[in-house]
Amino acid sequence: AGLVIRTEPAAGTEVAVGSEITLVIASEPVILSDVTIRRFSPPTFAVSGTNSSVIVILQNASGAEPSGPGTVTVTGSDGSVLTAEFDNIDPGARLRIPLTWTAPDTSGTVTFEATVTISGVVVDTATGSTLVL
Repeated sequence: AGLVIRTEPAAGTEVAVGSEITLVIASEPVILSDVTIRRFSPPTFAVSGTNSSVIVILQNASGAEPSGPGTVTVTGSDGSVLTAEFDNIDPGARLRIPLTWTAPDTSGTVTFEATVTISGVVVDTATGSTLVL
C-alpha cells in the first residue's frame, strides 16, 4: 500500500511547467513480480513494407510464485504498437512471445521499447533497434 504504480502521463514524458500529473497509488500491498525480460530481439534489419518478427522472452525466477496474467507491449518509434497477453509463467519457466511488425515505408532506424505488465503493474522494460532498408 502506498506504492506509486503508474503516472499519467507516463514516466519520462516531457510536460509544461504547471501541468497536472496524476499519481496512481496502490491501496493494498502490491506483489512485485519476479518476471523479467530475458531477451528482447527486434529484427536485425528489415526491408520497407515487409513483416518481421519481434521476439520477447520472459523468465520467472525459479524461487518465485507463478506470475500472471500479464501483457507484453512493444512500441516502435515508427508509431507501431504490438501487444500480446499471457496467462501465467510458472517458477523457473521461460515464455517466448513472437510479435509481428511491419517495417515502415521509409528507411532509417526504428527504436523499440518492450514493456511487461502483470496485473496492471509494469515489472520490466527493455529497448532495442533495427535498421530499415
